[in-house]
Amino acid sequence: MLKDIFYSNKYDSNVFIKNENKAYTLFEIKNLIKTRCAEIKEKSKNVVIFEDDNFSFIINFFASIFTEKTIYLLDSKQKILNLDFEYFLLNKEINNKKSDYEFREIDFDYVNINFYTSGSTSKPKIFKKSINNLLYEARDNKEEFKIKENNLEFITTTILQHLFSLTFFLMFPLVNIDKNYIINTNKIYYPDNIDTDNSVLVSTPVFLETIKKFDINLINPPKYIISAGSKLDNDIFSYLEKYSNIIEIYGSTETGVVAHKTKSSENLIIFKNVKVNKSGDKTIIKSDYFPEDFIEINDELEIKGSELFFKKRKDNVLKIYDKRIYSDEIEEALNKNENVLKSYCFKCDEKLACFAVLSEVGKKYLIKYGISKLKTALKKHLKGKFDIVPQKWRFGDIMPVNIRGKINKEYIEELFNINFSFPVILDREMSKDLMEFKLFIDKSSNFFDGHFPSFPIVPGVAQLYLAEFFIKHYLSSEVHFEQIKKIKFSNIIKPDSIVYLKLEKNNGNIKFEYHNQKTYSCAIFIEDNKTKEGV
Repeated sequence: MLKDIFYSNKYDSNVFIKNENKAYTLFEIKNLIKTRCAEIKEKSKNVVIFEDDNFSFIINFFASIFTEKTIYLLDSKQKILNLDFEYFLLNKEINNKKSDYEFREIDFDYVNINFYTSGSTSKPKIFKKSINNLLYEARDNKEEFKIKENNLEFITTTILQHLFSLTFFLMFPLVNIDKNYIINTNKIYYPDNIDTDNSVLVSTPVFLETIKKFDINLINPPKYIISAGSKLDNDIFSYLEKYSNIIEIYGSTETGVVAHKTKSSENLIIFKNVKVNKSGDKTIIKSDYFPEDFIEINDELEIKGSELFFKKRKDNVLKIYDKRIYSDEIEEALNKNENVLKSYCFKCDEKLACFAVLSEVGKKYLIKYGISKLKTALKKHLKGKFDIVPQKWRFGDIMPVNIRGKINKEYIEELFNINFSFPVILDREMSKDLMEFKLFIDKSSNFFDGHFPSFPIVPGVAQLYLAEFFIKHYLSSEVHFEQIKKIKFSNIIKPDSIVYLKLEKNNGNIKFEYHNQKTYSCAIFIEDNKTKEGV
């Protein structure tokens, strides 16, 4: 298929990519790739693609293929810093000048792509695949789903370093080029950004949950929604079925696609060209989507004919006080409590810790009774069912996720390891450069200690620390106390208060303001050039 696309002019007149306000034919895209090939052909054999710009990713990706580079796809600067070999980092500056470079015949089995994933730990793992592995997977998806419509526009909330996005946002429309599919590289940040009803949205459950949570009316709902990264809750699936055809994918970076479902009422169906076998307590996957003969996975599955039933991940087993704890069983029990929507349990300082997303009922309980009584109520709900219940707790309005749409374990662990009582986020409104958080500041917060015993208030230094933390994690900007200007403390914040923290990024400055009918404090940070991966 790639030979028909790149070595002939058969599809050159097709509009293939939209970026910002410009539509590019395949002929124009091929010229951009050729120019990039000429620029990088003499560079290091190893190339790294690290960026969130999907348009330049596509140009760099195919230029790397046709110059037979070994490709490393990275989604954080820290992973780049950990590389211990020579490499060339591809940037997003795409040159429009015409090149006389011609694509040469290559063996797609020998062009390797290295994907990084943390799996069940924070230590990155590398999984290698060939271009043909990706093409086989895209081909089988085409046969499996048999989408009949032509002229569909593919949009995404994710980046292409994620295998799921690379498969369905790039390779799938590529192998369906005869259907005149178009890739729109303008990233979807919010449901309101969806502005065409003839689209295929490639996304994650975390993004899709926001549509139901905020009861967003999709004026131009996608014709299809393809979801992967984690399980899509059945109530979310059912809600979205009112708008679109849903395709939920079960698989991983390591295995590629394994199974899928297209109805909330159905079970997962194993792909025709994927073999899933049980060998004792092991689950073995065989397919053409990876170079190994087989891959053993950690998920506990039940197989009935072509149907697959997901049970649990084996790496959810924790050992605390010499007892084996199944964290997913505790999470499932907690999620049935009326105060909790979602939970994530893990081992922290030899104790069981839990981050819980509060329901609206839970938020009202928190405001009325405080954190201590909420913890007691949740422990009581679990006692008698489990030998060990969480001793350390944090609460919030949503489950933190990373750039791949997975639970951001590193961020959650950071919350637990910092010796500072973070306020509970009750709600938020977010855009790219302007966001506001509704915070509950509990009277038990440790920054009230000694400040002042007879009249406790939130210290100014605590307000600055919180603003710095939120800016770093939610606006992806590094700021420090010495960068503050125009600071003003207008009113005091008392215990058990609800306050709003507004962050606004503009022209290299970031303004924060604590307010609720009146302003408590405000200041401006002068932004650093350093950035950090967002939450």
